[in-house]
Amino acid sequence: MNDFTNTPPSGQSGFNQSSPVYNQTQSPYGQTGVNRPPKPDNYLVMSIIATVIGFCSCLPLILGIVSIIFSTQVDSKYNMGDYAGAESASKTAQILSIISLILAILGIVGSLIYYLVVGAAAFADLAL
Repeated sequence: MNDFTNTPPSGQSGFNQSSPVYNQTQSPYGQTGVNRPPKPDNYLVMSIIATVIGFCSCLPLILGIVSIIFSTQVDSKYNMGDYAGAESASKTAQILSIISLILAILGIVGSLIYYLVVGAAAFADLAL
């Protein structure tokens, strides 16, 4: 008997399809499901929250939408066997959603400070 697992045993033509070596599930791109790395987080929830909070300003809204696009690419790239692409899309979605959240929070705080200062000045003018 051969020591090679990819060659058929002597006396048979073709591969033994019932053998566990050849009965593995494969993706359309030839990747077997045996040694797959863990799926990276897609950060979809954080991207959606960043987009909703980003409605107060234009830049956080745009970054949140782009973050949603990258976060939806994570699962499809992982299922196709593009593990490096899935990891890259995951990191990009995380970074963009964090930047969007920070900019949105800074925009909200800045707007509150502006309206408090302008409101206090308007109230002071009314009191005179």
